[in-house]
Amino acid sequence: MEVNGDSLGQGDQATHGYEVAERIGTTQSAVARLESGSGKHSPSLATLQKYAHALGCCLELRLVNEAIKAGDLTKHSTERAKKTARRSAGPGVSD
Repeated sequence: MEVNGDSLGQGDQATHGYEVAERIGTTQSAVARLESGSGKHSPSLATLQKYAHALGCCLELRLVNEAIKAGDLTKHSTERAKKTARRSAGPGVSD
């Protein structure tokens, strides 16, 4: 397992899971299920936010246009992406 770019050994993983569980108010087994990604249910955004905070991270949620991600840009999607970027940059920012 890797947390914040650091690899954890087996003993460190148990300590890590317990500490994270304590910080977010759950059990070590719940943290292990969350980290494994093999649970029956997807965690809520609130749970992911608590988990990220317990690790000293912030949670970022992004929507990425699949065409842009795949590199399949058309003139239309390129222009739409530029317009979106300009709106996000705020007033007074131009190409």
